[in-house]
Amino acid sequence: MKEKLVAIDWLFAIKEAPVFAGISGDSKMEYIRLPQRKALIAADTGRIVGIVGENYRVFTNQEAIALCQKFCIEAFPDTKASEWDYQLGHGPSTRSWAALDVRHCSHIMNLYDLPGGKSDTYTPFARITNSYNGSRALRIDIGFMRTHCNNGVIFEQQAANISVPHTREGIHKIEISSPFKGLSELCDKFRETINGVRSIGVTSDEAQRIVCEIVGWPVLSKNPKPSEKTDQEALDADLKSRVQKYFKELGENAYAVFNIMTDIATHLPQSSRFRLDRPNLERRAGAWLRDFKKFASRPDFTLPRYLVEMTVRKGPSQVGSPRFR
Repeated sequence: MKEKLVAIDWLFAIKEAPVFAGISGDSKMEYIRLPQRKALIAADTGRIVGIVGENYRVFTNQEAIALCQKFCIEAFPDTKASEWDYQLGHGPSTRSWAALDVRHCSHIMNLYDLPGGKSDTYTPFARITNSYNGSRALRIDIGFMRTHCNNGVIFEQQAANISVPHTREGIHKIEISSPFKGLSELCDKFRETINGVRSIGVTSDEAQRIVCEIVGWPVLSKNPKPSEKTDQEALDADLKSRVQKYFKELGENAYAVFNIMTDIATHLPQSSRFRLDRPNLERRAGAWLRDFKKFASRPDFTLPRYLVEMTVRKGPSQVGSPRFR
């Protein structure tokens, strides 16, 4: 999926147009208007971004950002409205949906000089997902961005329940679903989670196994085509290179494994067989971070035991990380 990372690219106006079907006859093409349907068109490019019902009320990305900023000051009363700034948008080149990041401008956590290797600074952000074609439900997630490389992670998934009526004006309901006592407390929780995985040593082979399992790394079929074999070799070399990079930067530990996952989300592998998008991958990384920290705090924790349970307990209905007892 090609991403557009310039924030302003997602603030385009929407035009509406009727939808016609072309029917070829003996001598000419006849166009018939489709009843109760309309096209949503990006005003700056003229490209269709969605086909919806005739009475559908558009909820624009601008409105979504304003809603997200409203959520931020309600969810985190220890912050001010002026501190939450829309800075980044990403999604497919069709712009049919977008993940829009509103970052906190002044709250930056410095995680340098902590046990387990050198780290970096993190900035909290709220992400609202919006679509023009009905492919994505409107949602808000809370995460943290590693400042120097823009590697992000979703730490609190589905932080608000949102209902937008597309047939009348206004927001029908926005309800904060995750319990927040303040941004400082959330940051402390994230810091504690990070510190909990720093001291856990991981080998290169173990790191690759964990990443492949949680991310959903492509594997070859029983009878792969030559092109698939070549593609798999390139993918595996890509993963090995990322492991080496973060082990060198952060040490051979689980915190480096976490950063490998977020790096994959930010810099997607160049393969048509790798189909996950950035928001999905960042949710998986966040779910894994919290679950692994919880598992590692058990008295009987060993990494071999974790690797076994990771494979056994992972189910298709989960977001990308097994839930351990």
